Amino acid sequence: MSTLPRSPKAIRRWLELAIATLMLIQVQGTTSLLFPNALADAPAEAPSRERSRQQTPSHSTRQPSSPPIESATPAQQKALENYQNLMYRLVNQEQLKQADSGDRVRDRARNQTLSTLRQLDGQSKSQLLQFLQDSNLIGRDNGVISLIGADLSNANLTNFDFSRADLRDTDLSNATLTRANLSGAMLFQANLRRAEASFADLSGAELFRANLQGANLLLANLSSSKLKGADLSFADLFLANLQGSNLSNTNLVGSELSFANLSGAELVFADLSEANLGFANLKGAKLNGANLSNARLNNTDLTGVDLSGANLRNADLREARLEDANLFGADLSGADLTNATLPK
Repeated sequence: MSTLPRSPKAIRRWLELAIATLMLIQVQGTTSLLFPNALADAPAEAPSRERSRQQTPSHSTRQPSSPPIESATPAQQKALENYQNLMYRLVNQEQLKQADSGDRVRDRARNQTLSTLRQLDGQSKSQLLQFLQDSNLIGRDNGVISLIGADLSNANLTNFDFSRADLRDTDLSNATLTRANLSGAMLFQANLRRAEASFADLSGAELFRANLQGANLLLANLSSSKLKGADLSFADLFLANLQGSNLSNTNLVGSELSFANLSGAELVFADLSEANLGFANLKGAKLNGANLSNARLNNTDLTGVDLSGANLRNADLREARLEDANLFGADLSGADLTNATLPK
């Protein structure tokens, strides 16, 4: 028997309590990101370290960072200071912001950025990225420094704006992306293994063959995203919005998809074995050839779903809605269809 509440009123109360608890945890645990000395309006030389601690970019709405830069190890703090000073020289003496793609100064800035990131811990990486964003050196409209292939593992990027950013092959494993904006971002083959991305906006993101194994995507927006060939095994997609997304050939083994919105999604030949899809909305989805063996589909809306050739062996389909579903060639051996609404 399912441990989830069954009446709509009980479900609503249970969800409200769960979401309120999660929001409280996120608020208490969130560290805002702020790096002093942004280069948006940089002087000819970097200000002194004592003065830099008091400076806050006028356009930033973020609160002072916690922990501050002084919490970094001496080696990391020195690496950050050297990097900051180099960027001042490249911007003011070698016109980095005016350089064209492929210019020597841009290559030098990118190489130094990637090298410095590899030397830093997660918090220091966050400060470096905030410095770059506040300095208008990265961003959707002025990507002076490319982050393709960057090591952003373990970085705290809560509320960070990566919309339409090019993050191909980027390592975001174990990164915190809570409420981050990654809408339209290019994340081909990016590594987001065990990333904390609850409430994140990944709508329209390109996640072809990305690694999202064990990622927390609770209440994340992945609508119209392209996840073909991605690895989402054992990922938490509870209440996530995957409407109209492309999940063909995706690995979703053991994933948590209860209450998720998968209406109109493409899941052709996707592996959903052992996945929990209880109470999910799959109305109009394409699941032909998908592996749903031992999956939980109790109370799931499968109205009009193409399940032709799908493997539903030993699946839990109690009280599932299968009106107008295409079950031609589907394997339902051992499936529990108790109180399920079957196609005519």
